[in-house]
Amino acid sequence: MRAFTVLDLFEPERQRLTLNEISEGIDLPKSTTFRILQTLVDAGYLVQIDSMHYGLSHRILRLGNCVLPNLGAREIAHPELEKINEATQETVALSEFLGTERILIDVIESTHALKLSLRVGEIVGLDLGATGKLFLTYHPEAREHYKDKPGFSGPAFEKDISGILKKGYAFEIGTRFVGSAGIALPVFDMNNKCRYSIGIYGPDSRLRPNHAKFAELLKSSAQRVSAKLGSTLTLP
Repeated sequence: MRAFTVLDLFEPERQRLTLNEISEGIDLPKSTTFRILQTLVDAGYLVQIDSMHYGLSHRILRLGNCVLPNLGAREIAHPELEKINEATQETVALSEFLGTERILIDVIESTHALKLSLRVGEIVGLDLGATGKLFLTYHPEAREHYKDKPGFSGPAFEKDISGILKKGYAFEIGTRFVGSAGIALPVFDMNNKCRYSIGIYGPDSRLRPNHAKFAELLKSSAQRVSAKLGSTLTLP
């Protein structure tokens, strides 16, 4: 795990790192960090560029070329949606950000008779539901489209946005359908952008008392999906 943490420190704008930078980045002593670096150099995943700097080797590039070409967010996230659905018995969905709207790209419905039914391919505005509020939080440029809509500007709205960033999730009640509720968490892509969201949706009567527990469950799944999509971010 320490070795993978070292590899995750490298970015397009940080292609060369010193021992000090890596040691600080993984929060380990220089002596321990040096041993990890030597292991990675010996294994062929890092190269020592000069006496000061380390960089990724072409072996990493070879691995990148082995990524399945058709492996998308839906295929990566679906097993996590199944786990959440099994644990909560509620409707679970994966949404993708489209600029000023969002589209549902995967849905597993609740087993309860009273449930929130969602449809794959459905396009929804960002002014509705927890997922919409979440995308507006992570995409300030999209807020311009909704600034004239009541409740989507001003101190109260900014407080909502700050709260979502602090908690790491959006929880909305009755903004899409009366009596409904939703909990949504961000999923980040390889550029560390919030391109997707995983959420749980259902009746307010069931989600409200369980929203904190459900949010923790979603957080674990969103973190795993983000990592598999190439993100290096850690969810709040």
